Amino acid sequence: MFASLLVLIATALWGLYRQRVHVNGALNEYSALKHVEESEVHLLAFQRAGHGGELNNRSSVAELRAALTAMSEYKAILSRYDAVLPPEITPDLQAQAGTMTRALVADLVQLTLQLDPAKAHRGPTPSPGAAFNPAELSPRIDRDSSQIARLLSLCNSFVRRTGEESVRDAHAAIVAVVTIAALMLAVALAGSFWEYRNVIVPLRYLRQWCRRTAAGDFSVRCTPAADGEFHDLGRDINQMADELSVFYRKLEEMVARKSRELVRAERLASVGYLAAGVAHEINNPLNIISGYAELSLKALRRNGVSARDAEAIEHLAIIRSEAFRCKEITTRLLSLAKGGTDGREIVSLRDAVENIADLVRGLKIIRHRRLRVDLEGEKPLLVQANLTEMKQVLLNLIVNAFEAVSEGGEVTVTGVSTADWVEVEVVDNGRGMSGETLERVFEPFFTNKRGAGEPGTGLGLSISYAIITGHGGEIHAHSDGPGRGSRFKIRLPAAPPNARVLQHDPAPEVMA
Repeated sequence: MFASLLVLIATALWGLYRQRVHVNGALNEYSALKHVEESEVHLLAFQRAGHGGELNNRSSVAELRAALTAMSEYKAILSRYDAVLPPEITPDLQAQAGTMTRALVADLVQLTLQLDPAKAHRGPTPSPGAAFNPAELSPRIDRDSSQIARLLSLCNSFVRRTGEESVRDAHAAIVAVVTIAALMLAVALAGSFWEYRNVIVPLRYLRQWCRRTAAGDFSVRCTPAADGEFHDLGRDINQMADELSVFYRKLEEMVARKSRELVRAERLASVGYLAAGVAHEINNPLNIISGYAELSLKALRRNGVSARDAEAIEHLAIIRSEAFRCKEITTRLLSLAKGGTDGREIVSLRDAVENIADLVRGLKIIRHRRLRVDLEGEKPLLVQANLTEMKQVLLNLIVNAFEAVSEGGEVTVTGVSTADWVEVEVVDNGRGMSGETLERVFEPFFTNKRGAGEPGTGLGLSISYAIITGHGGEIHAHSDGPGRGSRFKIRLPAAPPNARVLQHDPAPEVMA
């Protein structure tokens, strides 16, 4: 389009330039034609005077001088014809006009000298005694008149030729401008069609694809029907869509996980509120039951034990044991309703892990099993927490891990720290967990009977979850599937670098 526009402008300028050349040439040709016509008029008047035998009167001589003057002016114009005439007036035509003009001027000068030697402006001075013979001058005058008529016809042909050439140039310029304009229109239409097909259509497709993607539909690949940049753009958009799809899936998984955690937290809170409301009412009867059982046992043992009394003593011992067990359950339920930061201080998880490891090594459940502790360097792994609760969580996780492994199995406790977090992992190579178990592992009263003995109350991990989240930390469970072991990770905010540990060693409470 730009090139066509330049050609159109050049063609129009060329046409204007040609018309200007023809106009300037025509002006000069009309000026010359005026002098030739004026010379012809005066020469014809002089010719009529000659035919009437009045060549020597003053008026006829004046006509001759006027014809000579006009022809001399035409001769002056003729001398610069090559500079002012258009190209169609060829040098041959200019030379022909020059030859005729010079002959006419020379003859007119001779006639003027013969008729009026004293006032002649041009030519040599006549010889003294030259005779004036009208009969001899009349043929010369007729010949000059005929010659000037031919010169006039030649000048008219110049004007006519210039006009015809001007018309041809104007017609050529118009045809060229119209042709170029038509080509430009055709190019514009073709360019518009190409732009619509290769730009607008792919853009509409991209808009529809973006709307579907914005609605969450990532199933359709972006394949714009175009080459070049749109092809590359489609590839980049598909890559972006893949990344968005992955991000959406992760976001959905995160929302689902947080929703499960919220449900779990609400259940823990509900259990805690329920425990707080009924624990007191339950503990009072349990205290009475266990107290009367203790008194009955003491009375029977003090009065001697018979065969019947031995059976009663056994039954009373069971009643007392189960009453204590019920009281222990209510105590654990109450721990779910605990809150605040009472008893929190700067503690070392390294010391807590080592202390719990020494304690667990004395339990019966660890026989024929291995416990390995692998803590990072000599770092104390400092956190701000309730040491009793931290030991309670560690003890629950380690005991549960040993209950999940068979003889010859291994439990590993690792610990690392960063600038912001302290992480402790309890890993076993035991029974593992299914996906359903992983989703419900921290729910109150849920147990999958991982151990070989009694399944417990299903409160240990729930209470551990409540303790860790209450400290602003995280606890996660992971397993590759049944028979492939389990991993429990605790993350707690690290204590400030200049924090100091307070030394004491409260006893933890073991939970099943």
